[in-house]
Amino acid sequence: MSMTLKGTNGIITADDKKVVISRKSLGGLSFQGIKGDRTIYYKDVSSIEYKRPTKLANGYIQFIPYGTIATDQSVGILGTKRSATKDPNSVFLRAFKKSFGDECDAFRDYVMDKLENYK
Repeated sequence: MSMTLKGTNGIITADDKKVVISRKSLGGLSFQGIKGDRTIYYKDVSSIEYKRPTKLANGYIQFIPYGTIATDQSVGILGTKRSATKDPNSVFLRAFKKSFGDECDAFRDYVMDKLENYK
């Protein structure tokens, strides 16, 4: 079984062993340019940062592999920091409907469960 979440600057697909961040969307191309998919295996993830999106503020999900330093993910009502938009391990989330925040929470819970089961 897998689960997919579409963000502002990419699409994340998670399964039992890994997450794949695809930039094959208009937002992904504008923020990251033409790049291939980024695959991150749970065995390589040291932590996951998550901020729930709301109608008033952007959110994000960031996967932090071992041996890397997390990029500051300052997101808010007016947008995001430029350095944060370049982070290849992050996808920004914007909730135009309340149900999208619930969808993001469900995705985060799914990934955290898979990560916990792996560890």
